[in-house]
Amino acid sequence: MNRPRVLLYSQDGLGLGHLRRSSAIAGALSRLLPGAAMLVAADSPAGPFFGSVAGQDHLKLPSIRKLAPGQWEPVGLPLGFGEVHALRRELLRTAALRFRPDLLLVDHMPHGAMGELLPTLAALRRAGTRIVLGLRDILDAPEVIRPVWRREGAIEALERHYDRVLVYGRREVYDVARHYDFPPRVAARVRYTGYLCAGAGRARAAGASRCRPTRRSPSGCWRWSAAGFPTRPGSSW
Repeated sequence: MNRPRVLLYSQDGLGLGHLRRSSAIAGALSRLLPGAAMLVAADSPAGPFFGSVAGQDHLKLPSIRKLAPGQWEPVGLPLGFGEVHALRRELLRTAALRFRPDLLLVDHMPHGAMGELLPTLAALRRAGTRIVLGLRDILDAPEVIRPVWRREGAIEALERHYDRVLVYGRREVYDVARHYDFPPRVAARVRYTGYLCAGAGRARAAGASRCRPTRRSPSGCWRWSAAGFPTRPGSSW
């Protein structure tokens, strides 16, 4: 059986917000894509105990924490940040190439912490993986996000590697592309899904029900549903 494979990357592991969001999305994808294999790469020690669903496992990265925009330090390992950062970067790339995901869903930081995701993005792009960025609508003040994202290469990563940007919000509430000054090519890839919510005791992604199978394309490649998630041709997921 050719199971779909989804890799989720969530950099921020100290708070529960990013982890809860990743868990909610993993739960929604599990119901949308029965039998899918989902690997969540994160640095939170609580990851394996937080909202696991069938077919999901976790890759624990060495933990780091953000001191200020562009400033990080290791949490547990008594090593320099550069060494820990290189370790995380190589773990991500190696795991991604071995796992061979059909979809990479990146949470919050298009380039990863201090660019650690860039080698993985380049490798998966060459391999034909669909790459999607998921954002909450308000990240920080525009005067904070704009210079940091340009200086660290986040905007360049968006232009070069991403097929879609999903905003977990509504454009009429906060126009992410306008406030954060996305280039036109990136702004054209933005889709608003509505807000994530939890209902009936299970977390789910608002708007995920809009994902439906599409007809097979002439090239036989996977196609994209309205909400931005991949649909496999000729299948029930």
